[in-house]
Amino acid sequence: MLGFFKTFAEKCAKVRQSITRSVVAVFSKPSLSADDRQSLERSLYEADFGVDTVEYVLKRVEEASKTNKTVDGTELLRQILTELLQGSEGNPLSVPSDAVAAGTPSNVSGAVENEEYRGNTSEGQVFRSPVLEQQATNGASHPNMPFTLTDASPASDKNASLPQSPPNTQAVDLQVILLLGINGAGKTTTAAKLAHFFEKNNRHTLLGSCDTFRAAADQQLKTWAERLHLDCIGSQQRADAASVAYDVCQAGLHRGYQRVILDTAGRLHTKTSLTEELKKMVRVLHKCHPLFPQHRWLVIDGSLGTNSLQQAKLFHEAVGLTGLIVTKLDGTSKGGALVGIYQTLHVPIYFVGLGEKAEDLQPFSIASYVEALIGGEG
Repeated sequence: MLGFFKTFAEKCAKVRQSITRSVVAVFSKPSLSADDRQSLERSLYEADFGVDTVEYVLKRVEEASKTNKTVDGTELLRQILTELLQGSEGNPLSVPSDAVAAGTPSNVSGAVENEEYRGNTSEGQVFRSPVLEQQATNGASHPNMPFTLTDASPASDKNASLPQSPPNTQAVDLQVILLLGINGAGKTTTAAKLAHFFEKNNRHTLLGSCDTFRAAADQQLKTWAERLHLDCIGSQQRADAASVAYDVCQAGLHRGYQRVILDTAGRLHTKTSLTEELKKMVRVLHKCHPLFPQHRWLVIDGSLGTNSLQQAKLFHEAVGLTGLIVTKLDGTSKGGALVGIYQTLHVPIYFVGLGEKAEDLQPFSIASYVEALIGGEG
């Protein structure tokens, strides 16, 4: 059952043993003692389940201990956590009902012409938009592109020179995924691994480097793209990130891609100017197509535990999250925070990162996650 969760389970071994020992003690005595309750509470906090989750679990265990002393304590915990996570498994290959394929929209302005915009890379095929190459000439427009990229203010729309097309309410076959998160969460590597997953599952995918703040971000994404033979549109440092995102989505629309994954700059969730830039990006993507971006997924460092909850709340308030990706679970024994985050936001968990390789990004499984933390039957 564990599969790719094996490494995470190994990291959780000590915490899992502590939880199991504590809950077994609860049901091995005539009544729940204060010491046993405290021991179970401490074990749950060590797994970073969070205050609300711990209090709920303790309440359920107390109720069960009063009515049925033959209960299997670990099985009860598995049931409780499974109930709390009900509905959390996202299906990354499904298409939302409001974006069912209906052909490429014919009234989207700013179409990319049919020339091949591919760089001369040693391996793989990397998309290089001519608009982005023109950034070096102070925003001069390319003859085949009806708009330019300029160094716009990150908190304002006024410098993003975009075509103003009438509202387009047609369904679209392209799914746009905007990846968000703080610095160090692993967004750039996750973007490449995510594109690799979709390509492996026959979803033609285009990567977009919209982190125009960090100098190495563009090259990092390009390197991953070349290694995994993925299409990617790069960007120039300090370019307007929203305009880059628009450019990538236009290319995705008019070249028949099924997924566009936009890697954004890491930002502190407490910085108003940075969250405003995210809001701006969403507004600009709406101009490309009213459904874009259908997905706004937060990439969370799983080793941060309950500290991730506050950042998730603020990102959710800023742009309305539609999914979560939890990285670095292979390096932590504190994976319990996922329960509290899901209970707070009620947005699906699509993927978990369990290693450095491309294949180590795997769809989230409630059963495997619960087994890693609590243990399997028997």
